[in-house]
Amino acid sequence: MFGVVPAQAASVAMVLVGAMMMMHIGEIAWSDLSVAIPAFLAIVMMPFAYDIASGIGIGVIAYTVIKTAQGSLREVGLLMWVLSAVFASHFSMHALGL
Repeated sequence: MFGVVPAQAASVAMVLVGAMMMMHIGEIAWSDLSVAIPAFLAIVMMPFAYDIASGIGIGVIAYTVIKTAQGSLREVGLLMWVLSAVFASHFSMHALGL
């Protein structure tokens, strides 16, 4: 299925998706560092890692770690803990070459 779409068309679609994602940057509470730092890390890591999922994973882990360090455990939901564990295991397995 992916072979049907030429690379030129896919790159245009990715630029449009990136532009739509950037429209919501103004809604981030930049004054709250526990939200701003994970958002910044997610935004920056997506192009550096060449992978949207890795950027999201870094942001999820950073949010969980920062909120935990602040003592705001109740603000971190169960799904965020599960996602943080999944992303942390994925990154550690990748680092170990497994």
